[in-house]
Amino acid sequence: MINMSVGDFMDAIYNCSEMEFMYGSKRFILEMWRNEDATYTLSIDTVEPLSRNIFIVEERPIMDCVALFEKARIFDGKTIYEAEREIEVLFG
Repeated sequence: MINMSVGDFMDAIYNCSEMEFMYGSKRFILEMWRNEDATYTLSIDTVEPLSRNIFIVEERPIMDCVALFEKARIFDGKTIYEAEREIEVLFG
């Protein structure tokens, strides 16, 4: 991962941070927030003229949200850990 370690990236998710990053030539925004009912939502959208959501999960507790993200193959069929060498954090 460029500009951040994968460990710091995952910690930032747990801190409900917003992050913008590149994977290949694609730009993404990741957001994590706590809902009023004490669930958490983790969402990843593309950053382009017609943005689209590529991943969203709402779970309780926060660890379940993060675990589902860790298992998701949203980076050209790769998990965050398999793709991390190709990710550049731009903001977060």
